[in-house]
Amino acid sequence: MHVSIGLRIARRRSAAFIVLFTTFILLGAVGVRAAEDDPPGSHRDWGVRFGVRAGGAGSGYGEFLEKGTAWDMGLFKQRGLWRYGVGLTFGSLAMRPPYENEPEWAHFETYGYAERVFRNETSLRPYLQGRFAIVRTHPRSELFLKKPVEELESGESPTDAVNGIGVSVVPGVEFDVSRSVAVDLSAYLNYYVTEKYNLEPINREDTGTGTEWGMRIGATWRPLSFVPGADTQSAALNTTPLPPANEFKDGWGVTRSWGWATGEVLAINFGASMFNEYVRQANFNQISPRSFWANLEEGFTYDDNQFKTNQMIHPFNGSTYFNAGRSNGLGYWSSSVCALLGAFIWEAAGETHPASYNDMISTGIGGMAFGETTYRISSRILDNTTSGNGRTWREIGAFLVDPIRGFNRFVSGRASRVHGNPSDPYDKWPPHYRDYLAAGARITGKGESISDSTQVQAVLDIYLDSGSPWDNSRRRPFDHFDTGIQFNGNDKVPIGRFQIRGDLFSKPFGGPDGRKHAIAFVQYFDYVNNNAYEFGGQSIGAALYSRFQPSATVGIQTRVDLAGMILGAVNSEYAYLTVTPDQERLREYDYGPGAGFSIEASGLYKGQRILMLAYRSQWITVRDGSIYVPAGNPGSDAEHFVHSVGAKLTIPVRSGMSVGADASVFLRESYFSREDLVDTTQRVPQARLYLAWGMGE
Repeated sequence: MHVSIGLRIARRRSAAFIVLFTTFILLGAVGVRAAEDDPPGSHRDWGVRFGVRAGGAGSGYGEFLEKGTAWDMGLFKQRGLWRYGVGLTFGSLAMRPPYENEPEWAHFETYGYAERVFRNETSLRPYLQGRFAIVRTHPRSELFLKKPVEELESGESPTDAVNGIGVSVVPGVEFDVSRSVAVDLSAYLNYYVTEKYNLEPINREDTGTGTEWGMRIGATWRPLSFVPGADTQSAALNTTPLPPANEFKDGWGVTRSWGWATGEVLAINFGASMFNEYVRQANFNQISPRSFWANLEEGFTYDDNQFKTNQMIHPFNGSTYFNAGRSNGLGYWSSSVCALLGAFIWEAAGETHPASYNDMISTGIGGMAFGETTYRISSRILDNTTSGNGRTWREIGAFLVDPIRGFNRFVSGRASRVHGNPSDPYDKWPPHYRDYLAAGARITGKGESISDSTQVQAVLDIYLDSGSPWDNSRRRPFDHFDTGIQFNGNDKVPIGRFQIRGDLFSKPFGGPDGRKHAIAFVQYFDYVNNNAYEFGGQSIGAALYSRFQPSATVGIQTRVDLAGMILGAVNSEYAYLTVTPDQERLREYDYGPGAGFSIEASGLYKGQRILMLAYRSQWITVRDGSIYVPAGNPGSDAEHFVHSVGAKLTIPVRSGMSVGADASVFLRESYFSREDLVDTTQRVPQARLYLAWGMGE
């Protein structure tokens, strides 16, 4: 019998799903709070459960579907002999003959469960679990197209889904293999009811019921379960006590936890998949172990997404993985593992589209730079010693800059608790910095003159230079970094430029005090996107900083960078010739690695930067784009040389305020090997006039 109210709620873009998934996140959130608030010696019974299941199918759907398989993950809290949790299941069923070569049907479940554990004090623990789930069934086969392919919008799911409810019984047993990990073996029996699906394309009557059964193997992970002075189970397993908790705290007093960092990375990814399925109704999220394996078999390719998606949104996504680590007490390098792991899990298991090189690099490596920058900026905003409205607005501001950190502070209680700030200023506000906010007008042209195809737009520029390559007393990754964010009015996207340069390692040398020069190993993030051109990428290189003091009031600073671009992107007239798997649009930019260098020189008067000259040259050799290359002959013969040169003049008018003007030229020279493609040159001059408000020391 159909439960019409529940089905209609699910059908209306999953209000019930949102409630259940929010419960899933909040349950994890309470765990974060418990991890921080539990006193040493307590037994924390929060755990993560994940596994793979396989079996058969019956009832209505089972008449034409078989060989069910699924990935299952969940979070639980144990109280005595009972566990209560929530979870997600990503499954699929193959079609029976004569449709065995058609793509599978996806089967999603968002569930809550209660579980009775037997013999909890031993290392071998039987259990019996009952689940209640919101269910969605979604075919991938084009036999069930809802409209002709040519009428589908880019990214639109070609088939309809139906929603329903289900119940499951799961008997199983856990066997401890370490102090926090147990092997989990179980059987399952699942019955579900959905809205009826139209099966006319395969000459069957509509159906809306199904059953699945089979076996499941996985693991139960309780990363916070065993601490000094833990209960008798710890003693029974002869576990070695962990070091005191304060040895694992970061500068903000957050206890380091790989468990919660990993759990949040998984929640971000699989939560995003469910959002794409239920809310966006997208065409790439009907995932299951079958799609995981298919992606791993096919390997990495390139995709055709919009420039802002690949070069900005994906790095932002990567920053959430990174800051899942940072906000759970991990350092830069450990959090980088979270960014790369999260990117790989998404590419391999988060969508049915083939994994892409460009997404892996922009999400993983770009997420490292993006994430550490937002973490550092949010640290400046936060102040644990304040309270009231001022504290509230600081927490909101930090959340907008670094949502994952803001979320964890809220659910852990740190957002409202009055306590001390980090004792090391480099963990909050470094002693050497220079920041400004500029607002004004931007004038661009095309070709040789700025008067050709002139456009005038409003511009807002934010620049942060944090730390000093010469004078820092601490030199951890990004203790010195600079970032520039430019917002363009009346352009194709609001954020027209976002660039980051962060020192991963640095060393001063030279001069009587040993600090005239400094050399650094640097990570670079580039994103430039406007009506005229697109340029972006992830790079690693070295920088040489120098400073000179001709007189007591005049100073000169220089910077020279040599960098290797891991993967760059630049607009090209012939990029549309590229062919990508599951192509839905014509890409307007090329991909490829490269190398480049840049030179900057600044003139300072009484410590204020008055004049700055800069030049940058970048070479990109195309590996995907511009020239169509048949299968079996990878790569393409196209080269881009990108140059930019500019000058900036800033005149102080009063304390903290100045008037500024700058001029720059972007030049792209592109060379193609095919005789039918004409080599091209693009030249974009630009001028800006603005008022700037700054501070620094």
